[in-house]
Amino acid sequence: MSEEPTLGEIMRRLDSTVKSMAELAAQMRADRETAATTYVRRDWLDEARKADRALVHDVSKDLAGLEDERLRNANFRKQVGLGAALGVLPIMGAFGLAIYNTLTGSVL
Repeated sequence: MSEEPTLGEIMRRLDSTVKSMAELAAQMRADRETAATTYVRRDWLDEARKADRALVHDVSKDLAGLEDERLRNANFRKQVGLGAALGVLPIMGAFGLAIYNTLTGSVL
């Protein structure tokens, strides 16, 4: 059995990431409101904003990676389903032909 995550696991991870991003956004909003009412040295503020941007970039990259993984997983599932359907089709055709030959007594 493969070690790849299921679609449900990917959706749980995506949901967790979205919740984390919402928490980060709320924290950043609160930090900005606090910073607006508190004197902070400009270089400290710039560093804090730089760290915020880096964190948002990392989370966005992780989210994009999860989305790509979900799309690859969906495409793989489609291909496997199509392959299985096309593999069963000749067998069903052979059974149908055998039943037809049995019922009519003729050979096609």
